[in-house]
Amino acid sequence: MSALLEVRDLRVETVAAPVKELVRGVSFDVRAGETTCIVGASGSGKSLSCLSVPGLLPQGVRRTGGEIFFRGERLDDAAPEALTRLRGSAVSMVMQSPMSCFDPIFSIESHFRETLRAHGVRGRRAMDERITAALAEVGFEDDPAIRHAYPFQLSGGMLQRTMLAIALMLDPELLIADEATSDLDTVAQARVLDLIDAARRRRKMGVLLVTHDFGVAARMAHQLMVMDGGTVVERGQVEDLFAAPSHECTKALLAAHGKLCARMREEERAV
Repeated sequence: MSALLEVRDLRVETVAAPVKELVRGVSFDVRAGETTCIVGASGSGKSLSCLSVPGLLPQGVRRTGGEIFFRGERLDDAAPEALTRLRGSAVSMVMQSPMSCFDPIFSIESHFRETLRAHGVRGRRAMDERITAALAEVGFEDDPAIRHAYPFQLSGGMLQRTMLAIALMLDPELLIADEATSDLDTVAQARVLDLIDAARRRRKMGVLLVTHDFGVAARMAHQLMVMDGGTVVERGQVEDLFAAPSHECTKALLAAHGKLCARMREEERAV
């Protein structure tokens, strides 16, 4: 079975001199119904690799090489209008720091309606049905209270679930989750991960998950790749990489995760 998403020899560099290559020859696949997880320390190039897929690289950097295929069609040379239609419908994203992704002067309902209008959904009844179903999917039963709230009135976990609801509302084939749980407490993190995984299974959706946490990777990934210095240093099945990591970066990240878990257990026993 061919991959839903194929990235080949991706290269990203800074625009201003002195030019620095930030992503160097990165390749990976995401299959329908599976999760590919990219793990690495901050600055390893994992987020830039993901943002290259829907053409959302930040100012100051640019893609300089590589090919990106979605459903067998080239994305890297697609027209801006085609990428705009793709985002939020066939390919959706859930980002880190959900508060920064919402406009504080607009209600939660307004954010849903703006997304629906941008993708051609018209009529108040049709929109209401979509919004209600999307909120219910992420566990919001008290629909009116959430719809009429403003972003600052919701906790970080609630906002992240709301962002996930918006991302899933148009039934995407690929979900990109870039450090989507790093700012959440343990309980909220677990709930968001469970919701992403349930949506993957229900929709047969591909998931590209970016994290620095090997615990998240162990829980979610079918395929795992480790990035360091803008390149992929190791890849494979989760069980294989955990059992016998070969690269020093992978070993260091696993060791750091082990120390963190041990410290958390000690803190729990002390309470």
